[in-house]
Amino acid sequence: MLDEEIIAKLTENLPFKIDTDFGISSVINRQILLDNFGDLIIKVRTSVEEGDLMERLHPFTSMSIKNYVKDHLDKKQDLYYFEAEDDYDFFFEIGLKKDILDKYNFGEENTLSLWWGSKNTLSPFHYDSYGSGEDRVIKKIHGEDFYKKAYRHSILTVLEGKKKIYIIHPKYSQYLKYSESLQNGAAYCTEKKENILNNKNIEYETIILNAGESLNIPMFWWHRVENLEETIAIGSTFSL
Repeated sequence: MLDEEIIAKLTENLPFKIDTDFGISSVINRQILLDNFGDLIIKVRTSVEEGDLMERLHPFTSMSIKNYVKDHLDKKQDLYYFEAEDDYDFFFEIGLKKDILDKYNFGEENTLSLWWGSKNTLSPFHYDSYGSGEDRVIKKIHGEDFYKKAYRHSILTVLEGKKKIYIIHPKYSQYLKYSESLQNGAAYCTEKKENILNNKNIEYETIILNAGESLNIPMFWWHRVENLEETIAIGSTFSL
């Protein structure tokens, strides 16, 4: 169970690092995926920059886990990354969802996501809103309560590898061009990364997340996630 100090930070709903992977790397890692599920067919997505977002609308590509490792990860190709979230409940499919949730052991209404990709694969600048009516109400709130009233929390945990994460406060949304039509429950920036980071009206934070570390990413906070090496990461979204 999360300790009281972490719970207090969550209720503030500000991004912060946690120096643990909650023991999840003992349940799921590269070797386990290869040894136990190598022949399983997975769906991989094209890795795209902000300026190429229409590529996200293309269908997933299917291949076995062992072929994904052999033909893409081992060759350090960064065309695809394995993304399992929303309706793609990969951990339920392989029978490990309960084991992973037992390791996290906090909150309610938990969902799990997985990202596994080579160096330079990425998720472009976006925020998560989880697609509910309450989200749309909160989104219209400005000022101090904008983030404190968010009721959903997301923890990103790196199991293997290393990520660079750019974080932008939602108050800077007015200076960003973005679309809410590409994915239910999320909004994606349509400008290139360089334009966003060089915009003098926007302040951003850069976080390096190593294996064995986790990061709280609140609703509506813009973030861009880049793999600095081959990386396996899990996301857990939950309510306190």
